[in-house]
Amino acid sequence: GGQLIGVGQFAASSGSYGVSLEDLDVVGGYRGLWARGVAYLRIRGCRFVNAYGSEEINLCDGPDSTHNVDGAEFLNCVISPENNKTTIGMLLNGKAHSVKMSQCAVLFGTIGVRLKNTTGGSNPKFFYFSDGGFENGTSHGIYAEVGDDIKIMNSYVSLDGGLDGIYTGTAYAGSIKIIGTTIRGCGRDGVRINGGRPTIANCDIVNNGSATTGDGISIRSNATGYVVSGNRIGYAGDGLNAQRYGIYNALSAGGGIVAGD
Repeated sequence: GGQLIGVGQFAASSGSYGVSLEDLDVVGGYRGLWARGVAYLRIRGCRFVNAYGSEEINLCDGPDSTHNVDGAEFLNCVISPENNKTTIGMLLNGKAHSVKMSQCAVLFGTIGVRLKNTTGGSNPKFFYFSDGGFENGTSHGIYAEVGDDIKIMNSYVSLDGGLDGIYTGTAYAGSIKIIGTTIRGCGRDGVRINGGRPTIANCDIVNNGSATTGDGISIRSNATGYVVSGNRIGYAGDGLNAQRYGIYNALSAGGGIVAGD
């Protein structure tokens, strides 16, 4: 019932300033990694697979405000709870202050990365993902209940049916930028924006809506100030395209710009 690697603050008198993990193969366990109370976390060339618990990696899901992760960097890593379709790849709670992932693959499980607030109400601040991908999840690639700033750049999001490639909740009030990314094979919407200020540009959003009729981009009631520009939306030549609309605005969404799609 425990995690294979636990770093940081697990009692009032413990904690870590900086932790670096390199070239590790972390297989099984309830969790592969749980980090709390770490000023800087650097993970490079590691593989976290086959956790059977609630998430493969948990960043700072602690009981009080001191259990934060001020900065975390993942480079060239694989996160794959492949044996359990109900396990989240990575959970970031309100004290995950800055998380950057580059050249990483997040595979299988249910949600690739989930951002949520803490009991105290703080939100994750920054989440940047570039030059990597999410594949074969059964629910969402990225699920942002809350957050301040999200960027997904030059990446690939594809689900095993599931729901939405990228999803923001009604409480999300920050900025989300999706740039140069391919989003395909989702069961409902490629991108579903329920809240926040989205910019979606230069993306391929294709062959979605395969499980329940959905849209390429769905902009809903709490979204504000959106920009949708330079995207290719529709059919990609292989797979099933059941998208209802390329771009759908729920009318009560705030104003925005749609151009050059």
